[in-house]
Amino acid sequence: MINLHYTEVVKVTRLGLPYPDSPEEINLLLSKREKHKPHIFSVGERYHVENEVRRHLSNLGLGKKVLKKVTLDSVDQSLIDAYSVHRANTQINEACNKLWAVVEIVNLVSPKIWKTEYSPIGERFERNYLLGTIIPTLYYSQVSALVSVMSIFGCVSIKDTISKNKSRKIIMYNLVRTKEGWQLFKREHYLKDILGIDPSKGWHRQVIQLVEGLSANLQGFPKIDVQATKELRRARNRTHYEILASVSTKPVMGIDNFFHHLPLVVSTISTVITTIEKCYKPSKLSYTKRFKNLYQNLPKLYKAYDKKFPTKSHSNI
Repeated sequence: MINLHYTEVVKVTRLGLPYPDSPEEINLLLSKREKHKPHIFSVGERYHVENEVRRHLSNLGLGKKVLKKVTLDSVDQSLIDAYSVHRANTQINEACNKLWAVVEIVNLVSPKIWKTEYSPIGERFERNYLLGTIIPTLYYSQVSALVSVMSIFGCVSIKDTISKNKSRKIIMYNLVRTKEGWQLFKREHYLKDILGIDPSKGWHRQVIQLVEGLSANLQGFPKIDVQATKELRRARNRTHYEILASVSTKPVMGIDNFFHHLPLVVSTISTVITTIEKCYKPSKLSYTKRFKNLYQNLPKLYKAYDKKFPTKSHSNI
């Protein structure tokens, strides 16, 4: 039987922040956990680990009622540590996949390939029509990378759905490894009471707010360009949503805006992969090698469009 411990959250307290707060200390903790229970950290066990964590959260009341803060002191802490590693690896893997997809599309329609080495199905389409597809996907790649780095630092995003009277309510939580152990916080309360941030409405805005708050409060949290991320989110809004209320596709035409935002996402993914390796160890998954190969070939893409490759957004991989 798992005991529930509800406590009022004290405003702006370091007790609710992820712990440890540096990659080196996280590495020591995770190494100790893995040495104790190596099987739950293996890639093949990730589904079992996820199901076990979900089962424990369900026993705590997830899916049945709205929770504010719950301490998971009766749950094996190693299990949730392993879960945070699996979540981090999965999200950065997906970030790489999304980045790869948009880069390949832009490469495919480059002047030397489009209609020469590649025969399009729709011959009348042009590369200028791509922005409404590639900008949103590029943004979601950035968000996956942000969710990944928060997970490896012990701040895991949890989605819950409560059904009542034929209606469904979606609630977001943060599963956080604190100095007192793993705790579950309602996201709005965590932003306001722990990070001292007035929570915005919307999942995406809150993810960016979390990154801002953790970066300001955790000594070892990597520096992410939050302002550029917000700019990319606004570009996503224009190309994904605002176009639905427009009488012209001109605002989402062209390819230059893609190259404007691409360095941010490349730099963020590179930073997150390096951080995961510092916090845990090089992943046995293939995303590191795939990303390195993609990065090494990016100068070719810039050259195909007569653009200068931005060396300041270099990869650390």
